[in-house]
Amino acid sequence: MIVLGITGGIGSGKSTVASVFSDFNAVILNADQIGHDLLETEEVKKQLVQRWGTQILEDDKLSSPSRDSFPSQTFPLNRKKIAEIVFAPTDQGQQEREFLNRLLHPRICQFIQKQLAFYRRKKQPFVVLDAPLLLETGLDTLVDYQIFIDAREEIRWNRVSSRHWSHTDFLQREQSQISPEEKRKRADFILKNETSRHALIPQVAAILDQIQKNVSR
Repeated sequence: MIVLGITGGIGSGKSTVASVFSDFNAVILNADQIGHDLLETEEVKKQLVQRWGTQILEDDKLSSPSRDSFPSQTFPLNRKKIAEIVFAPTDQGQQEREFLNRLLHPRICQFIQKQLAFYRRKKQPFVVLDAPLLLETGLDTLVDYQIFIDAREEIRWNRVSSRHWSHTDFLQREQSQISPEEKRKRADFILKNETSRHALIPQVAAILDQIQKNVSR
């Protein structure tokens, strides 16, 4: 089984590229979605509330719980509030981001490792790991090839502006990651994504063809 890791700057279209690989029968593991699911587990949510209080819950009328208690009711997380905490452009913001990463990344990696083992047993030929923090979390050690999605900054910003981010939000989140330039240097393949999804198809086909040739040597 060949494992491909997708990297790129924010807004480069990693998930769109992953969906094209799925058209070629690759299985997609989306680390962002896995992380979102883990955030809502009771174990993780309890630790988040203990650190940040009930302000991070959608219903903020609750009084802050003690370190030994947690509201028994189910309240969804306010992800916008969490983003404000962990992406604040301060030393405290960095500390909170590191806390969240320490909490989530080992769980994400463990889940992905189990999924990869499952697909190996199923003899799946290709798995694509769509992980924005592929390098930062060490998930790159699980992939056979890295594919960098190349797109100019102005195009990437135009894409993420639809998420109701400010340009400052965009820059702060980009700065919290390894730079696109460094990701590009580490990649085995470069895939251009500045126009349409249709333009990705021949590029993905060429990458898969090259990998199959490498394997058959």
